[in-house]
Amino acid sequence: MLSDKELGMDRRISRRQFCQGTSVALGASLAPWAHAGEFNGSPEITAGYYPPAKTGLRGAHVGSFETAHALAHQGQRWNEGIDTGEGKFDLVIVGAGISGLSAAWFYRQRRPGARILVLDNHDDFGGHAKRNEFSYDGKTIIGYGGSQSIDGPGTYSPEAIGLLKAVGVDTEQFYQFFDREFYKKLGLQNGFWLDQQHFGVNRLVLGNPLYRWGEKMSQEELERFARELTTNETDYLALLNLLTTHKDFLPGKSAAEKVAYLRTLSYDDYLRRYLELSDYLIRIINPLPRGLWGIGTDGISAREAMNLGLPGFGGLGVDLAKDDPYQKPEKDEPYIFHFPDGNAGLVRLLVRQLVPGIAPGLPSGDSMTDIVEAKFDYSALDRPDQSLRIRLNSTVVQLLQRDTDSVNVRYVKSGQEKGGQAHDVVASEVIYAGYSAMLPYVCPDFPPAQAEAFSSLVKIPLLYANMLVRNWEAFAKLGVSGIRFPGGLMDSVSLDFPVSMGGYEFSRTPADPIILHWGYVPTEPGKGLDARAQNRLGRHTMLGLSFEDYERAMRQQASDALAAGGFNPAEDILAITVNRWPHGYAWEYNDLIDPPQFNRYKGPHIGARQPFGRISIAGSDAEAFAYVNGAIDSAWRAVQERLA
Repeated sequence: MLSDKELGMDRRISRRQFCQGTSVALGASLAPWAHAGEFNGSPEITAGYYPPAKTGLRGAHVGSFETAHALAHQGQRWNEGIDTGEGKFDLVIVGAGISGLSAAWFYRQRRPGARILVLDNHDDFGGHAKRNEFSYDGKTIIGYGGSQSIDGPGTYSPEAIGLLKAVGVDTEQFYQFFDREFYKKLGLQNGFWLDQQHFGVNRLVLGNPLYRWGEKMSQEELERFARELTTNETDYLALLNLLTTHKDFLPGKSAAEKVAYLRTLSYDDYLRRYLELSDYLIRIINPLPRGLWGIGTDGISAREAMNLGLPGFGGLGVDLAKDDPYQKPEKDEPYIFHFPDGNAGLVRLLVRQLVPGIAPGLPSGDSMTDIVEAKFDYSALDRPDQSLRIRLNSTVVQLLQRDTDSVNVRYVKSGQEKGGQAHDVVASEVIYAGYSAMLPYVCPDFPPAQAEAFSSLVKIPLLYANMLVRNWEAFAKLGVSGIRFPGGLMDSVSLDFPVSMGGYEFSRTPADPIILHWGYVPTEPGKGLDARAQNRLGRHTMLGLSFEDYERAMRQQASDALAAGGFNPAEDILAITVNRWPHGYAWEYNDLIDPPQFNRYKGPHIGARQPFGRISIAGSDAEAFAYVNGAIDSAWRAVQERLA
């Protein structure tokens, strides 16, 4: 273990000046409210306001969640609010993420002259579609801090794909923008770092044949991989058997019976029971699905493990597409539909159409390339003279349906939560596109049955961190593009996606600076807890860790795994941004603990999201589906409810 000084914890990099993410919150608390003349809904947004350039602790940053926690956990109430004097809005939308902004877009298509106000508790629009910018040597380097990609656009609904096209997204162009062979041509592959504390060795093992999208290996390569990943003959033979077996472990059962049975046990249990894997090997394999499911292999079924392409099922004779009545059809598309800033690129396209003058470029047509480097003027978000306004740093604390034709919307600005003054706006209709579990606290008349249904849709905590480094020569020398850390706090690190769009160029040579993307999902394996329980505990774990805890872990893990390639954490790390999302992925039904027939089209969320009074519910929670098209489809449905 290196000392803090050797790790570079004492270096002044772009992180600690915003390490608690307070600059915007403090600006809101110190800015004078406009008591005379026209109401200023966003006094904190000045000429220098530009959240994407902030480093340190982002995502659920300080200032974004305190009001909600005071409301839900401490019972604080804001029983009075000052009328902003803005008159009645046709629509108020709670949440400026992909779903909330899509709702604004759909509503305005039907009612072009409508007055719309979008309120969001964060200091930036986009929700989990977070843009991180770094400046180095005169160049802006862009990363994603949340929602990654437009996954599987070939399966999108007409409404969702129609919105993408209308704001300028042509998914076919990503086949040219995303260089799928870039790292492969350099001979780089994935790998595992085994640390002395957890596995008895310090060793970088190249390859990952454990996933269907991992490296394809010959028998000789599989033997090498299994030998290097283990420390004794028993584990070596067990792992090699797992990777190569064609044994039917469930003889006498039909294919359909096998599928049904595989739903009743976790993948960990399957590996122990039928492949006789040791705890040592389970500890390596368990974290593999965290990035997809927010849980380890103890929290997904063996059937889902088969669906993900994890090994051990080659001899069962099961084809899920034919033998599983609940298997969803999938279109095989590459994972390439990715802006350099992830789905913040899509969000910026939406905002450019919704808010005239916020950014240069055409608001329609071939605009997906110039949006990458477009400069946004945040002061344009909340101007009194525009029909659509986006008000940041504003947490909604009450939705009160006062009569048959209006809803009173009360919100608190960041920095005002402790005894501060709330403000009221009036809306003819409301679309709630925020965190669904807050609805019972925000809406006094929210039906208890719907609240109960939403309470089971537990948000999945996850964290994305971006680390700007001088170069990636250590990765090139060691032959890796990504590393998994089954024993580390951080789950994985990878070189950024190789995407070049418009004038923005990806890091082309190992000598160039690049963003390292880190992932962390807190879980509690080996304790007999299901996914919901682990997600709840994980949220507390995540919030209990400081920026310095994450920074130290990343520096140490990078140093350990990359030292042989010449990586020096004190010299090579230029900036760090940590995007923590304690309420991250929307809950998707898990067939180990949920009925197998539940999916985004059937389940308790359907009843939970029913409109009540003049309020409709959007957001990915209301779809039980944590993808872009779920957020957009939910917005479209909510708008149809309001305009019916």
